Amino acid sequence: EYEVTEPKIDKSKITPVRVNGGVFKEITPKVSTQGKFLIKKGSEKLKYKYTVISNVDAPLHRNDVLGKITVMSGKNKVGEIKLISPNDISKIQLKSIFSDILTKI
Repeated sequence: EYEVTEPKIDKSKITPVRVNGGVFKEITPKVSTQGKFLIKKGSEKLKYKYTVISNVDAPLHRNDVLGKITVMSGKNKVGEIKLISPNDISKIQLKSIFSDILTKI
């Protein structure tokens, strides 16, 4: 017999990703649609493996995949949840660098 279970995500384990050459220096991925999983009744407690890339090159687009959460029950993979970019980050332009410098003078 099976039961439906909802994953319990620990957002503190989702680390920020450094953005190389972007107008923002880092971004924290968000959980894509979480969904529910079908597991055998009485199976082991669900375990989660968080994998997040450490850096990415700009430009970055909303919903680009930055990592994943692998959901396990014992040794069986129950599913995967994507970690995605919550928004776009454009590549830094030379003129914006000069603009930043001029405003700080």
